[in-house]
Amino acid sequence: GVLLSLVVALLWGAGVSLLKRGMQDIDAMLANCLRLPLVALMVGGLARLRTGSFQLPRVGRRGLVLLAVSGVLVYSLGGVIFLIAIVKAGASKTAILTSISPIFTAAFSRWLLKEPLTPRLVFGTLLSVGGVCLIVA
Repeated sequence: GVLLSLVVALLWGAGVSLLKRGMQDIDAMLANCLRLPLVALMVGGLARLRTGSFQLPRVGRRGLVLLAVSGVLVYSLGGVIFLIAIVKAGASKTAILTSISPIFTAAFSRWLLKEPLTPRLVFGTLLSVGGVCLIVA
């Protein structure tokens, strides 16, 4: 899991830098509209390769609602606001500022998923956010 997280960090770092360059002549909402279907096609293809079919498992109404709400929060609202922030604040500053998300993830995971907030998790999160504050200040 840790190695995969580091790979994701590398991919996101490259992706954010490419976003800034790719949005020079395009509105943030239109950019999001263009990139999301491309991502859906790619991920759908990878899912097909991995599972051997496009058959969706039975998720249930509650699962579909949760997936839809998380998609709207992350990819629609969050995605567009993220793109606007890149244009206004720059790719580096936006990426650094959004890296405080572990605070919110830990709080929501505690509340919604009943995951424990261990002293190690709290300390690591505060240390990470403290580093972000030093960079942005």
